[in-house]
Amino acid sequence: MTPRRLLLALAAALLLGGCAATPWTSGEAREVIELLDFHDRMVGMATDEQRREYQAALAAFEKQPGDTQRLRLALLLTQPRAPWRDDARALQLLAGMEPIPAGQPSPRRDLAVLIQKLVAERQRQIRDEHRKVEDLQQKLDSLRAIDRETRQKPPRR
Repeated sequence: MTPRRLLLALAAALLLGGCAATPWTSGEAREVIELLDFHDRMVGMATDEQRREYQAALAAFEKQPGDTQRLRLALLLTQPRAPWRDDARALQLLAGMEPIPAGQPSPRRDLAVLIQKLVAERQRQIRDEHRKVEDLQQKLDSLRAIDRETRQKPPRR
């Protein structure tokens, strides 16, 4: 399952799981659904359109840094293949969200935690890939050294 589909499925499950008995269903849940729709639209946009959305979200956040603007900007900062992608900045934004009292449900907080987990997983995968590349480079260097040594030795008769 792609990260985008996973994000949408998990967010929908989080939202639907607690909708029946919570008073925040109309406001926060609607905002989160709009953010998920926004994310879905962003994936299909051309890079120029995405850049405009990013710049608009950045300006909106700088003007009024609320949780919804933080989430929108974090979603844009985690777009795959975007030149402005910055997982560290996205995590920093999400960490700055307003605290929620213990036991109080919050769809915004749930979405933030989901994004944090997806970013952390992507960073772990990148670290694993870097380790594999380094291991392969070491093996290649060793093989090259062996090749050089065998070429420098005079042939046996």
